[in-house]
Amino acid sequence: MKHLLTTLAALCAACLIVASCSGSNSTSNNDSSTGEDTVHTHAHNYWTITEQATCTAPGSRTSYCECGHVMAAEEIAQLSPSDPRCEPAGHTHAHDHWVIIPATCVASGSRTSYCECGHIMEIEIIAQLAPSNPLCEPAGHTHAHDHWVIIPATCAAAGSRTSYCACGHVMEIEVIAQLSGENCHTHAHDNWVITTPATCTEPGSRTSYCSCGHVMGVEEIAQLSPDDPLCKSDSHTHAHDHWVVTTQATCTAPGTRTSYCACGLIMEAEEIAQLSGENCHTHAHDNWVITTPATCTMPGSRTSYCSCGHVMGVEEIARLGHNWGAWEITKTATCNAPGTRTRTCTHDARHVDIEEIGLLNCMRDERDNKNYRITIIGGQNWMAENLNFETPVGSACYDPTKCENHGRYYDWETAMKACPPGWRLPAAQDWDALIEAAGGRAEASDKLKSKTGWDYRNGTDDFGFSALPSGISLDGEFRNTNWSYWWSATESDLNSSLARQRSIRDVEGGMYEGNGDKTALIPVRCTHD
Repeated sequence: MKHLLTTLAALCAACLIVASCSGSNSTSNNDSSTGEDTVHTHAHNYWTITEQATCTAPGSRTSYCECGHVMAAEEIAQLSPSDPRCEPAGHTHAHDHWVIIPATCVASGSRTSYCECGHIMEIEIIAQLAPSNPLCEPAGHTHAHDHWVIIPATCAAAGSRTSYCACGHVMEIEVIAQLSGENCHTHAHDNWVITTPATCTEPGSRTSYCSCGHVMGVEEIAQLSPDDPLCKSDSHTHAHDHWVVTTQATCTAPGTRTSYCACGLIMEAEEIAQLSGENCHTHAHDNWVITTPATCTMPGSRTSYCSCGHVMGVEEIARLGHNWGAWEITKTATCNAPGTRTRTCTHDARHVDIEEIGLLNCMRDERDNKNYRITIIGGQNWMAENLNFETPVGSACYDPTKCENHGRYYDWETAMKACPPGWRLPAAQDWDALIEAAGGRAEASDKLKSKTGWDYRNGTDDFGFSALPSGISLDGEFRNTNWSYWWSATESDLNSSLARQRSIRDVEGGMYEGNGDKTALIPVRCTHD
């Protein structure tokens, strides 16, 4: 059964490596499209233990090129009987540590439990990652150090840590130095205990123990000679001739000892007090190692090791959850088509949230089928851009290439009739209500100005009014092109040749009201009741 489990573990490891290199070759093929023509030379890039050597059988290791090619296979010598991991009869196998081969997008993984003697206790299969898992990337995937798998160093052997890409590709292998110092206990033949005394008819045995309780070896004690005085008396009286430790006391449990007569008769059994003091190493949570890092969508795990290499426990690390950055508009919405905006998780840039931006609130001018964005400010509908309806007379463009964004310029008489059916040129009181709803004269200008397009002072465009600098045309000359101007439907009280107008300046804040000659050409915003 042990060899079957060992073979299964080896196959799992081999499948992962081949799958990982397959992913690597795929990336190399993509890179070759750059035109660079390279010739790959196979090399001994890393060794993988395919079968662990134990006290009863040799193991094996295989050398792989990074492309997945098998370079060589070597036998790992069977552990020596003097190796402290090779226990005599009576050793109880235990789940001392787990070795994890992570699941990937192309292959299942495994975790294998080993006893400290090298015996495989259990193998569990870790399911292959689902195609929907965010770690499973499409073509064009770039390998990255996504997680490390650690085989801890102990007092008897060096460890290692291996960096894997999420696709299963081996990125790097590092050796972890063998533990040393006061926490590393070296087993020694500290005392021999007679476990079965020799008698006149049977040989006995004795067992060597390290002070920590580890069994170092077992030896036979020769049967007593017929010439031994104990083997000659016909009138033998049983006595407490010697004590034998039948169960060694350790740092975690008491032991027992048995009194034998020289003839082999058991006289008495006693408990031996549990060991204590400086020779008793107490396992402790000395360091935690992250064996599988948590991601935004999947939990990870961490393992606690004692300084001696003993696994103290395994804990789950809660998934990180998404920490979204700011939204960025990737496609601007229009009157006819929705837009999109995206935000990226700061924990993992591969996680992107995409949201649709609905169609803009628009109206269509049936006279020329132009669409205009509209906004509601203070309960009143306003065009969110300047009118761009071409009239037979009384209108012009400052620059024909800018009509789409800045609109046309109209004299006052033409402006009074230029708005689409159902819409009208706003009166002075309409402008007053707009300014009041936008925060008053001092604040309204910045809140109504577009976020871009101004030379010195862009606005916040809080209401979507999107005012742009336009200027004014007087006597055929365009002036103040870094200001915004609009006609009102209200005539001036000063002179019938004048009408009220509103403006926003680039540098100075505030909304301005003034009188303009009705023959001047000024942009128009229309309103709807």
